[in-house]
Amino acid sequence: MAFSKILSSAARALSLPPSILPQSSELTVLNANRLYLDNHRGVLSASSVYIVFDCAKYTVELIGRNMVIDAVGRSSAFVSGELESISFGRKR
Repeated sequence: MAFSKILSSAARALSLPPSILPQSSELTVLNANRLYLDNHRGVLSASSVYIVFDCAKYTVELIGRNMVIDAVGRSSAFVSGELESISFGRKR
């Protein structure tokens, strides 16, 4: 059994939140115009109408108007703008 599956099983058995696992990201919508993404692996693409983040096994795409990355750290980011949609895609 892979180490990540063992960690996932242990987290479920102990009723721990999935966000503690190293390969998981957490997206928090703070209000209608601001969100926080934790544990990402970088920005893949960005413009004023979309931002795409690498989140290990998947991507997070934010679509809207006046989109801005207000702050980006090694693994976290604050994004603001008129958010219209959030989509998740599997990496190939």
